Amino acid sequence: MLLQNMPNPFKSKTSITYKLFTPGYVKIILSDINGRKTNKMVNAYKEIGEYSIDIPGHSLKEGLYFYSLEMDGLIIETKKMVLINQGE
Repeated sequence: MLLQNMPNPFKSKTSITYKLFTPGYVKIILSDINGRKTNKMVNAYKEIGEYSIDIPGHSLKEGLYFYSLEMDGLIIETKKMVLINQGE
């Protein structure tokens, strides 16, 4: 299960939480509005449980992004998040 990132929209940092009900090989993939994969946030075998990762805003350009939970090669769920202007 992939939860909505918090906060959303975000400026400096956001967190993505996901829950696994079976163990498996997990990827959390971040893509831009054009579908280009910008980062693999997670790429590892994980046991049953709840996990959270932080995404720093300074590593991305302002805009709309999609993040997907992939497990054992299948995309389980995709959500969107927005990085807003950090210049304040």
